[in-house]
Amino acid sequence: MSPLRRLRPASAVLALAAGGLAVGALAQISVRPDDPSGFSIRERRVRVMHASTPEVPGTSMNLQQADPWLAYERGRSYFFHEWGKDEGVFAVATSRIAAATTTSCGMCHNLPFRSPGSGGNTAEPVGYGRNTPHLFGAGLIEMIGQQMRAEAMASFDRNGNGFLDVPAETAGQRLVIEATPGVKVDFGSLADDNGDGLPDLNPTLQVTFVDAQGQAVRPAPGSRRVRLTDAGVVGFDLGFGVFASSAGDHQFPSLRIFQNGVLRTVMGITADDPTCLQGLGKDAERAPQQVWARRSNAGSLQPNPPLLPSTLEALSRMQPGTPGTMSEGEVDLIEWYLLNHPAPAVGPQDAETRRGRQLLAEMGCESCHVPDWQIQAADARKGLAGDRRFFNLAVTWNDEKSRFEGRVEDLSRVAAGPGGQKLRQPRYGAFKVEGLYSDLRHHDLGERFTERYYYQGKLIPLSRFRTQPLWGVGSTAPYGHDGRSPGLDDVIRRHGGEAESSAEAYRQASEADRSALIAFLRSLVLYQPDVLPTDLDGDGKVAEAWTRSGHEMGPERFFPELLFAHTPVYRGWTDGPDGDRFFSYLLNNQAEAYGETLTALADQNGDGLPDFEQAAPPLPAAGARPSGGRR
Repeated sequence: MSPLRRLRPASAVLALAAGGLAVGALAQISVRPDDPSGFSIRERRVRVMHASTPEVPGTSMNLQQADPWLAYERGRSYFFHEWGKDEGVFAVATSRIAAATTTSCGMCHNLPFRSPGSGGNTAEPVGYGRNTPHLFGAGLIEMIGQQMRAEAMASFDRNGNGFLDVPAETAGQRLVIEATPGVKVDFGSLADDNGDGLPDLNPTLQVTFVDAQGQAVRPAPGSRRVRLTDAGVVGFDLGFGVFASSAGDHQFPSLRIFQNGVLRTVMGITADDPTCLQGLGKDAERAPQQVWARRSNAGSLQPNPPLLPSTLEALSRMQPGTPGTMSEGEVDLIEWYLLNHPAPAVGPQDAETRRGRQLLAEMGCESCHVPDWQIQAADARKGLAGDRRFFNLAVTWNDEKSRFEGRVEDLSRVAAGPGGQKLRQPRYGAFKVEGLYSDLRHHDLGERFTERYYYQGKLIPLSRFRTQPLWGVGSTAPYGHDGRSPGLDDVIRRHGGEAESSAEAYRQASEADRSALIAFLRSLVLYQPDVLPTDLDGDGKVAEAWTRSGHEMGPERFFPELLFAHTPVYRGWTDGPDGDRFFSYLLNNQAEAYGETLTALADQNGDGLPDFEQAAPPLPAAGARPSGGRR
C-alpha cells in the first residue's frame, strides 16, 4: 500500500479504557487566529493525512521532518482543542456514559495552564478516585519502558523468534534491568514459581501468551485469562505498561495507544488509527493477532490490542460518514507533541534542600524512587531505538534573575529529502534521564493505601500501586494515587507495606530532617513552557528582544511558533486602546507559517478535509496493508 493513507470518516475503533474519568475547570483553549497575545490556538482544524514518508508536503511525516516545530505545535493544539459535537466529542456516550466527561485533554491536564500538567483528583466508577498525573517528560518514560522490553528480549530470547519460549528461555531466570550502570531494578521471575500458570513478574509487566507462530492466544469471550498451561501456548511476549492508571489496570506500553484510549473512553472521540490496529473486518474476532502492530512515525512500537466484544459491537454500529473521527495524521502529531514535551524542573537549591536530597537516599526512599535512568543509543542488534526526540529543553534556575530559564538542545540531524529539501531527523543517541525518581514498578503500600470495591458481587482489595515519579511533585497536590493526601507530609506518613521501613524512618526523624526532605520535594516543579525565558538559538543568552531573519519576535522564550521553518511575521509593537504600547503577536503570514497552503493541508472549501485527500484516487483496502514487524 502507498505510505500515504486517506482519511476514513468512520472505521477502526480503539476500545481500550485508559486513565480515570475527568472533571475539571474549563481549561481548553479557543481557536482565535486574531488573538494578539498568541496564546489561543491559531489554526482552524484540518484533518491531517497520515504518511510514513515525507514526500507529500503537509502530511504528518512531512511535517515531522520538514518542520518539526510546526508538527509539535499542531499536536499541542489538538491536546488543548475544545472539541465540539460535530467533531465527535461524546459520540461513544451511547455505549459508555463516561465518554461524555470532557471536551478537551486540557480540562484535566491544566496545571500550570496551557501545559499538559496535573489536575487534581478525578472521578472513578469504583474506589476513591484517581489523581490526574502531569505529562511532562512522558516521552522519556515511554522510551525507558520500550528500552526495557528490548533489553529483556535481547537477554532471554536466545533463538530470536520474537518471544520467550517456556520453559527453555524462562526457567530460573529473573528480569533485572539496570536503570543506570550499577543500579539494578528487579521486575520478578520469568518462571511460574508459584504454580498459578503465570510468570511471577511485577504487575507493570504485560504478558501476552503466544502460540508456536508467535500469534497472541486470546481468551474466549467470558472465559478466564489465558495461562501457560492452556493448549497451544508455547511462550509469551512482554510489554512494560508504563502508562495509565496507577492501580495497574488498563496499562499501556506506548503513548499513542494510551492517548487513543483516553480520547474514546473519556471524551467519546474515535481515533481512526490503523497504526495501532490490524486486520479489522467481519472476521476480526477469529483472525490471528500479532502481539505488536507496527512502529509509529515517531518510532514507538505499538501493541496490537485484543479485539474485545465491546470493540466489535462498536464497529458494527458505526456507519460510513458519521462525524467524530480523529485522523491517523492528527494522532501522529499528538504523539509527536507528547514524545517531545520537556521534563519537569528543579528549583533553587540551598543547604536545606540539599540535605533533603541526601535524606531521600538515607531513608531508603530510592529503593523505589530510583533517581535516574539511562536511555541507550540506538543499536539494531539489540533492538534499541535510542532517543527518538528532536530536541531537549534544559531548564535551570537563574539565581541572578530569580527565574527559571531554558536552553533548547538540538537532538536532530540534517538529511536530504525528496527534491533536495532539508529534513530533520532524530539522531537516536543516548540520553540520561535525571531526576525521574521511580522504578516504574507496582508495590504493596499497605492498609492506608488499600482500596476495596465490589465487582460482580465480590469484594476485591486493591493494594499494589505504581511508584509515582517524583519529578514535578512540588506542583501536583493533592497526593497519592487517589488524591486523598492534601500534602507531602501526609502522603509520606501514609506509606506502609513494602515502604514501611522508609516511612517509619521519616516518622522517627527530627522535625528539621522532615522539613528538609519536604523542602527538596517541593523544589521538584512544573512550569509554564510558553512563557519560559529560553535560549533558542544557542548563543548562550536569553534576549529580551529577539530577532530572526530581520523580524522582531518579542522576548526569547519557549514559544514553538518562533522556531517554525517559515519565520513568523508579527504585527509587532502596537498602541493599545488605552494608549499603552505592547508587542502584538498577530500573525501577518499565518497561512505560510502554519503550512495552510501545503499540498495536504490546503482546505479551500472549509469542510475540515484537505482538498488533496478528496481529489486523491482510491487506495487499496485496509486488508492490503503490509503487516508490521513484531519487534
